[in-house]
Amino acid sequence: MRLTTGSSLVLFTDATAQRLFLRPGRYRSVELTAAPGTQPQELLRRVESALPQGTGAVTRANSPGSRRTSRPARAAR
Repeated sequence: MRLTTGSSLVLFTDATAQRLFLRPGRYRSVELTAAPGTQPQELLRRVESALPQGTGAVTRANSPGSRRTSRPARAAR
């Protein structure tokens, strides 16, 4: 990450961010990195099978507004 003059950076612990912006124990998104050689669709399949009902997962390449890259899957509620 690169900050330019006049930029701000704010960091929170998970607990503080959840208390301020969501609810304790809840996440809006999670980024995952697979082991080398894992195909994005395989990671997506494995993540979707572990997510609670009512949530979903997309690869970064299929995420709205993404640059088409083979980056990790993202799970979101």
